[in-house]
Amino acid sequence: MRLLRLLTVAGALAPATLLAQLPVSTGISTTGSGNNVRDTRWQIGYALNSSSNPAASPTAPTTFVDAFRIANPPGAWQSPVSFAWVGAEGSSGSVPGGVGDGARRFTYHLRTDFSVASGELLTLRMQCSFDNFWLGLFINGTQFGTNVCGNDNTFRFPTEFTVGPSNFVTGSNRLEFRWQGDGVTDAIAVRVNSAVVTPDPTVVPEPSTYALMATGLAGLAALRRRRAALQG
Repeated sequence: MRLLRLLTVAGALAPATLLAQLPVSTGISTTGSGNNVRDTRWQIGYALNSSSNPAASPTAPTTFVDAFRIANPPGAWQSPVSFAWVGAEGSSGSVPGGVGDGARRFTYHLRTDFSVASGELLTLRMQCSFDNFWLGLFINGTQFGTNVCGNDNTFRFPTEFTVGPSNFVTGSNRLEFRWQGDGVTDAIAVRVNSAVVTPDPTVVPEPSTYALMATGLAGLAALRRRRAALQG
């Protein structure tokens, strides 16, 4: 059986406070073993297109499950050997059921949710490639760029692109990749090269924060006076 191959996320470093919530790598949050390993960091759904023109009106999936993780076949799609593919699993435990004819039979959405803390700015540097037909990268429901993952059926990483920090909001965020395929080896490969968090210079600390700082400074001053008196 030909398994449906999907995603890889490699590399990326981020501060420990956000690492558990950022889409930085596969293999960190997983369940299962052997041929049934799921990456709980990524959720995937797929839908059979019923429209006569699915490119113009793709069918959105309504059910999402943990992404199915598959070992990267040697030399496949010019991807680094360290990558691990994850994707959609059909009812038979393999592909959703296409015939590999190059038609836009299925629509796929792959998504991950994460949080950005108040007063912090997030910037991601990424690359991605896919099979077969690109629909877009969406951040919180808004499309980012027009073709950031390259051309259809090229299977090579295009030029690196940058997302954020204006694309993200404080609190919950959703990163979602959408594409179409014929049900056989429909795939997307994603590489997060870096995830950088920096302070937001426009955020003014709350009054309670200033009060806490003032209390701390007053305590340090009192301690210094006491030490000076003892030494005198």
